[in-house]
Amino acid sequence: MELGEALRRPTSLCMVGCVPGIFLGQPARTTRSVDVWEPESSFDIDDLSHACARVGLRCSPTADLSPQGACLRFFAGDSVALPERIEVQELERSGSLTLTMPRSVSLAVAALAGSTSTDIDDFVFWMTEHRLKLGEVERAIEALARPEQRCAARANLVVAQLTAIDGPGTGRMS
Repeated sequence: MELGEALRRPTSLCMVGCVPGIFLGQPARTTRSVDVWEPESSFDIDDLSHACARVGLRCSPTADLSPQGACLRFFAGDSVALPERIEVQELERSGSLTLTMPRSVSLAVAALAGSTSTDIDDFVFWMTEHRLKLGEVERAIEALARPEQRCAARANLVVAQLTAIDGPGTGRMS
């Protein structure tokens, strides 16, 4: 049984983290958790929890950073580097479940605000696969709520530029 079939009420979950990239074909990415951006999601927690239990997925209303097994994790506020207001796009509908994700540029900037090599790899994926423009990314960085997120994203943008965003050995971004 799929989660959408197990739900009794209409549910919309906005995916963040690496799940949108995996969903859209990002190579070499795996995860045991499905990160949900709560401000852009709509669900009844009791219905969602029961549906998750029926399909063998743990539902963790708090952002458990070390989940045991597959689980839904919920994030809001400063826990993910996203602007206060984001545009979302639909990924899929199945039964009572609609999966959405922030626009690619928002996910690219959230990755830039991280500090790991995986975050930079995620940024490169969003830039190259979705043909984002440098100016668009820079504007999205300025929309981040916290100054430290903007600072980290700007610094990591330089790192990403040095890793040849538009092709091996070019060292340029379009």
